[in-house]
Amino acid sequence: MVSDMDGFKQINDRFGHLEGNRVLRLFAHSLKETSREYDYVARMGGDEFVVIAPGLTPEASARKAEQMRELVHQVGIEVCGEDILSLSVGKSVYPEDGLDAEKILTEADRRMYMQKQSQPTRKNRRMYPRAKGRLTAEISQPDQKGAMVGILTNLSLGGCYVETSAILLPKSSVRLTFSVEHTSISLNGEVVRMDMGIGAALRLVEESQESRGRLKSVLDQMAGSEDLLERQRNRNAAAGHGI
Repeated sequence: MVSDMDGFKQINDRFGHLEGNRVLRLFAHSLKETSREYDYVARMGGDEFVVIAPGLTPEASARKAEQMRELVHQVGIEVCGEDILSLSVGKSVYPEDGLDAEKILTEADRRMYMQKQSQPTRKNRRMYPRAKGRLTAEISQPDQKGAMVGILTNLSLGGCYVETSAILLPKSSVRLTFSVEHTSISLNGEVVRMDMGIGAALRLVEESQESRGRLKSVLDQMAGSEDLLERQRNRNAAAGHGI
């Protein structure tokens, strides 16, 4: 059986690579714990895992694949606190699908990608576009007086990262206030992860249609600014090479 996670990229994008690595470790551990002593479990690279399970009947292999999907679903909830992760699984059998390891693996891989293509595309890409850039923002919390200052990065409709030395405990509520050019906005968020002395990853909670429209306008402005900078960098690079 060859498996590949659906939604893993958006975990790295929204929550950071440390949380992505945590997802891989937890799933690998769970996969080994739920396999038999003589099964072979390995990570092939990225978020792709293979399980070699001798002697499984078709019914048992179907149950095993469903168990793997449930494991990765639970890992996504444990790490990210939301339904963000699923699993595509392809199966092949010796000798029906091949007489050597390469052919069997290739067939399982092909079936896995066929299943992945049939999945809803929501989890196969980032859920929200992400804007580059850094914004200065005021950070306030219900149980604290006054506001703190932080730097917003990796801003999207779903969340952001805040660079700050303030202590923002996981699952605590925060309010962010910032502006870009002539657009000001205040958003409510929940702390997903705190990196002591560095900052915190935030998930933005559901806002009004007006606030969401303002945020989209900010993201569009930031994307436009980034496009202008990219074109300028390309022109400078071309001029430097005499093109």
